[in-house]
Amino acid sequence: MKIRTKIVSLFAILFMIMFSIFSSILYLSSKNSREVEFYNLLKREAVTKASLFLKSAVDSVVLHEIYSHNSEIIDEVQVAIYDRYFSLIYHDSYEIDFVKESEDMLQSIVDKGELFFYVDSWQVVGLKYSLFGNDYIITAAAYDGYGYSKLNNLFNSIVYLLSFSIVVVILLGLFFSYKILYPLRSILGRIKKISAINLNMRLPVSGNDEMSILSKEFNKMLDRLEESFESQKSFLANISHELRTPLTSLIIELELLIYKDVDKCDPQLKSINSALSDAKRMVRLFNSILDLSKASYDKSNIVFKSLRVDDVVFEAKESLESLNSEYNIDIIYEGSNLDSGDDSWLIVYANDYLLKIAFLNLIENACKYSLDNRCVVVIGFLDNKLSIKFLDNGEGFEASDLEKVFTPFYRGSNSEGKDGFGIGLALVKKIATLHDANIYIDKNSDSGGSIVTIIF
Repeated sequence: MKIRTKIVSLFAILFMIMFSIFSSILYLSSKNSREVEFYNLLKREAVTKASLFLKSAVDSVVLHEIYSHNSEIIDEVQVAIYDRYFSLIYHDSYEIDFVKESEDMLQSIVDKGELFFYVDSWQVVGLKYSLFGNDYIITAAAYDGYGYSKLNNLFNSIVYLLSFSIVVVILLGLFFSYKILYPLRSILGRIKKISAINLNMRLPVSGNDEMSILSKEFNKMLDRLEESFESQKSFLANISHELRTPLTSLIIELELLIYKDVDKCDPQLKSINSALSDAKRMVRLFNSILDLSKASYDKSNIVFKSLRVDDVVFEAKESLESLNSEYNIDIIYEGSNLDSGDDSWLIVYANDYLLKIAFLNLIENACKYSLDNRCVVVIGFLDNKLSIKFLDNGEGFEASDLEKVFTPFYRGSNSEGKDGFGIGLALVKKIATLHDANIYIDKNSDSGGSIVTIIF
């Protein structure tokens, strides 16, 4: 789960909990107040009607008419009056007596003085009443329709307000989380642009908040990494150069020994040839390491210029054919724009030395792994993109090797018995990245070999 989602979720959950607590307190408080207020109202109604009947001697018929009239309009209070012997002396509506007072109920009222209880949803109050030295028992019951309506409206308002508030809280949470995490997204965007070829980039630092502290510490780590990378590149360049010089001298000395007038059957000649071959192999290894080091430089430190990519391909072809006469290299052009006479599609912005190194490696690999030492280079233009394909008719890469072929010093399962160091494709990948190009390896469905494609 993303941090932004967590912030919004926690914010919404916390708000719901707090809102629910306060709403519950408000609702329960209102419910209790309604109950107490209505019980007090019942007491007043009971005493008032008892006074009218007992003290003011209002005729019961009149009181019945008042009750019948009011009950059609409002939730009228139903009052019953009993003497101390539990005999009914007045009832607002005996035929629909809702409370149905029993002797046990009346005795309980006498014992406690006042009694409050519910009959279904009707509230009932019972109390002792004394007048002119006589004791009476009064019950009053009614349904608080108005109070329940207000309570129900309050509950609905709370539910609607909670629903609306949750939506508002989520929107506000999304907005504030976006604002809070904006510096972090800015940092992440800058971090994604930092790689081995531009370690000189740094994160912006402003203020003394947590994000600024994070940026400062990350910049310190980049300083250490850049220093380490520079030391590594310098070491590789220096060691390759220092070792290549004595190896070159050794090769010259060995070649002089071979070309001297020596007996061709001399057993020492075989040892000299073997040493010469090993020395040349070591020079190629150091050259590859030096080229790999150069391809790891910062892009800003490499000279780029506009050049024809096919010129570089032809230079690579001539260099390899001069070194190995067994190599057969064919160069083919394809594309719908060949007849237009416009060759601007062949122009790329590149470093000619590094591009030639990449093409040399790919062509040499194709020739080396082809059954007839043949490589076909196809230069094409499709969808406004320049592509160069290197085809061989060898065994091709195993599926398990495709994910690792660009790893330095990794050699595929088909490289057994083939000369090499496992640097070539890693070097080509770095050079392609420097030139903002993509490189792909596919199976050649026609020959069963491989197709390596570079797309500019």
